[in-house]
Amino acid sequence: ESVATRCLCLFLFVIATIGCHSNEPSSGQSGSNGRTKAPERSIDSVADREDDSCPERIFDGNILFTSESPLTLLEGVTRVNGRVEIIFTDVTNLEHLRCLRHVEGSVVIHGNSALANIDGLSSLSFIGGGLAIHVNEALRNVDGLTRITSVGGNLSIGSNSSLTDIDGLSHITTVRDSLSIRSNPSLTDIEGLSRITSVGSHLVIENNDSLSNLDALSNLT
Repeated sequence: ESVATRCLCLFLFVIATIGCHSNEPSSGQSGSNGRTKAPERSIDSVADREDDSCPERIFDGNILFTSESPLTLLEGVTRVNGRVEIIFTDVTNLEHLRCLRHVEGSVVIHGNSALANIDGLSSLSFIGGGLAIHVNEALRNVDGLTRITSVGGNLSIGSNSSLTDIDGLSHITTVRDSLSIRSNPSLTDIEGLSRITSVGSHLVIENNDSLSNLDALSNLT
């Protein structure tokens, strides 16, 4: 094989290699204006990144939040092997609890006058005990609870003066003990209870002045 032939083959190999690389997307592509564009990310990749941001972190025992104890104590915690109580604080949201997925005991949210939403609980999918949401004057909905499918104790929603709906409970199918919806004057419907088929003990719905019907309970047996 001549030297000229080897050189020609080498030249063609280099040209082919450059052509292949030129068609591959780079980590940041430049647009017509010369600015570097960030690579596109799928919704799935964003969700994976968010899950990765909350590696498993367990807190053993009960925890009580008051005005003296900041919610940052549970920052990044994914599981609590005990109760979680948020009582008489001045917090406006629960964003510091965004990683919390599992509470072995009960969850109590009571007397938080400035709490506007509980969206920070949107990762919570298991409550082994009861769920109580009482006397939170600014709370308008419970949309942060959409991953909950059952409550292992009592479910009680009461005396939340600005609460207009409980649609955030719409995936709950069973309540092991009592279900109580009381004294929520702005509550106009209880459609959030429409999938509940079983309540282990008492059912009480009373003194909700704006509530006109109980049709959402038609699946209850």
